[in-house]
Amino acid sequence: MVEHEWIYKVFIDRWTDLVSTHKEKGRALKGKKVAVITQSTSEALPEGFELPIKLTAEYMDIEYVGGIFWDIRRLLSESPQIKSDIKN
Repeated sequence: MVEHEWIYKVFIDRWTDLVSTHKEKGRALKGKKVAVITQSTSEALPEGFELPIKLTAEYMDIEYVGGIFWDIRRLLSESPQIKSDIKN
């Protein structure tokens, strides 16, 4: 398993703990909204990336409102100021 896949799996596993281990905290999220903010060195998210998040939100009665994705390489190439700030 690639590191980013492992991190993603751990995130989903901990989130689903809210319906088994930490039920009261999970119930408190009912009716809330969730969004995804992610970045990668790929030009696009892998197909199906958001699906587990959407389905888990639906199961927990949380509204999935979408997400934002940044291709970090493109962002850095288009913004000399960001590149300069990162180096410092």
